[in-house]
Order: sequence, then C-alpha cells, then structure tokens
Amino acid sequence: MSKLYNRAGVSCTTTGTGTITLGAALASGVAINACSFATFGAAGAADGQTVSYLILDANGAWEYGTGTYTASGTTLSRTLGASSTGSLLNLSASSQVFITARKEDLLSVSETQNANLVFAGPSSGGAATPTFRALVLADLPDNARVLLNTLTASASASLADTTSFTSTYASYELVFEYILPATNAVNARLRVNSAGVQSTTYIANISGRAVNEDDTTYIPLSQSAATIPNSGPGLFASAVLFQPSLTTAPKIVNGESFYTSGGVGLATRFGGYWNGGNGAVTGIELTMSSGNITSGTVKIYGRR
Repeated sequence: MSKLYNRAGVSCTTTGTGTITLGAALASGVAINACSFATFGAAGAADGQTVSYLILDANGAWEYGTGTYTASGTTLSRTLGASSTGSLLNLSASSQVFITARKEDLLSVSETQNANLVFAGPSSGGAATPTFRALVLADLPDNARVLLNTLTASASASLADTTSFTSTYASYELVFEYILPATNAVNARLRVNSAGVQSTTYIANISGRAVNEDDTTYIPLSQSAATIPNSGPGLFASAVLFQPSLTTAPKIVNGESFYTSGGVGLATRFGGYWNGGNGAVTGIELTMSSGNITSGTVKIYGRR
C-alpha cells in the first residue's frame, strides 16, 4: 500500500518504460520540468476555501502549509506546515505557489491506529476536522443494538442485571441462549426490578392464551403444560423491554422463545407488563420455577 511523504523530488536519467533509477534530490536552483498550470480559481478553488499550498522561492527556499483563498484580490493567507527556514518564508519577489496534497491531508490505509476507533467528524457540536475516535450513540442508526452486558449462568440461582437499564436507550433487547435448568421439567420466568426491588405483580399472556396459572408473580417464558427438561439445548428466547425509564405507563415486555419438551420443539410467544406501578424499570431477573440455572447466557442490548 502506498504512502505519502512531503516535498520529495529527485533527478532521474532512466530511459524506456521499465523500472526507473532514482537520482539525487533536486538541488536548490534546479527548475522542475516546465508545464502549464491553472489559476486557483480556474482549478476550482472557491472563495473562502482552505487549501494546501507549496511555495518554491527563486532563492531555493520552500514552504508548505494551509491557507484561505480569497477570490477578490486573489490572495492566499499562510499557516505554516514546514519550511526550509523553520518559519514562514520572507519571500523574494519571484516565487511559485501551487495547490498540492500534503501527507497530512490524506489518510493512508497503511497507517496504523488503535483498535475500535473510527475516522469521523466530531461526536457533537459544529463541524470540525475528522479524527480517529470511539463511536458514540449518536453515530448509530435508529434501532441499532449495543451490547451492554452478558450474564453467564454456572449453577446460578438467578441471572440478574440492575445496572444496564437507564434512560440512555429507548428500549432494551434481552437474548437468552442455551438456558439449561438444573431441575428437570421446570419453567423459565422473568421479573423486572424497580428502585432496587424485584417486582412480583404482572399481567401476562403466552402464545395467545390468557395465563393465570395461579401465579402472576412473573412473566413466563415457557408453558406450564410443556416444561423445560434439564438436558438438551435448553431455552432460547428474545424479548424487548420497551421504554424502561417511562414513568407514566406500565412497562411492557414482548418476545418469543423456543425449547424442546417431550421430544417436541415448541415455539412460544409471550408478553406481559409489570402491574405494580409506573416507576422506571432498573433491572431484570431470570429464574426457574424450581432449582438453579446450570448454564446459558443472557445478553442485554440497548436499542437506539
């Protein structure tokens, strides 16, 4: 991959169409091969634009940098990048000025950068020069997911998160993978946390059938008539918790699950809402109706 370097120029005496031999650096007073050029305006520069320039003075001095082009009077301000003297040249009455690409103007794909950074404009505020920076929420498109936490079971009584749910995201997605109970033939259930307390009153529905089952202390993720075995792949589910920070209406969870029961695969839709008030939801908890969770994960995503 190619690289850029500032103000490199050498002589060359090679003939033909093959590989060339680079000679010595062009010395002071040696003119470049003559060709015609355009004015800044004719080349496309607009009034007030910042351009990169190169100045070659007749006395052999050089300077490059950036400047603001002014069409009226055709002037160019000068901000030093580098020069043969270390400062802005005190120009003679005979110099040549070019618009030219500097190394600083172009991002070479061969340049190395730290991991997990993007080349972008500012993360907030007005327009500014792009830099390498971390992504922020405003960079993401609507409905983009950001992984916030992964809960991993290991003979766990429950899997709970009370730190990820804030007003940062409009909704949260919960992904349950390989949730395997320690006790055979049990049900998976979900509760929400508000102000540090696991709530115990819900109205729930599963696969289009009203669910009471003499227990409304959780949102069921599996059917009581078709329980989850303690062998096999376990429970898989995806659910959305809508607007957990809302304080004017109940908080709703809606999703679907899949697991095997009695050798039959069951795809189940479930949903419910916390019926204990309109306070903000600050966490979730997954448990089994009996016993621990042997293994599996719950991934928590924020959705913009």
